[in-house]
Amino acid sequence: MVAAAGSGDLPACWFLRIQRACGENPSTRQNPLVTLRDVIGRLDEFADDQTIYAESAAPTAEAIVADEAEGAVPLPYLLEVTLAREAVEVWAAWRPGQTPSLDDKVAAVLYYTQNDAWLPVD
Repeated sequence: MVAAAGSGDLPACWFLRIQRACGENPSTRQNPLVTLRDVIGRLDEFADDQTIYAESAAPTAEAIVADEAEGAVPLPYLLEVTLAREAVEVWAAWRPGQTPSLDDKVAAVLYYTQNDAWLPVD
C-alpha cells in the first residue's frame, strides 16, 4: 500500500500525480507535492517495513512511502523507513542533549543515502 506523509483521511496512495496510483482524475482533487523533506519530517507515521521512494536524494524531490513489494511504484528506491529512522536516532545519540531539527533529520537521512554511513559530528 502506498502512503503519503500526513495523508490522514486521504486515500493511501495520495501523492503528486495521484492519478497514476489510484486512477483518479487529478482535476477533481488538489494534489500537493509530497517532498522527501515532508516524508522525513513524518517518519514516525510510517510502518517499519515500508520503503521511501524519491525522484532524487534532494529535500525538495517528490517522494512517496510504499510497501517494498508494491511493485508499481513510479519513483526510484531511496531507503527503508527503518534506516531513515536509525539515521536520525544516531544523529541524536552522537549529539547528547540536542534534539534534531527537521533540517538536521533531513541532513542525517540524506547523508546516509549518499554515503552509506552516519552523519559525522562536526
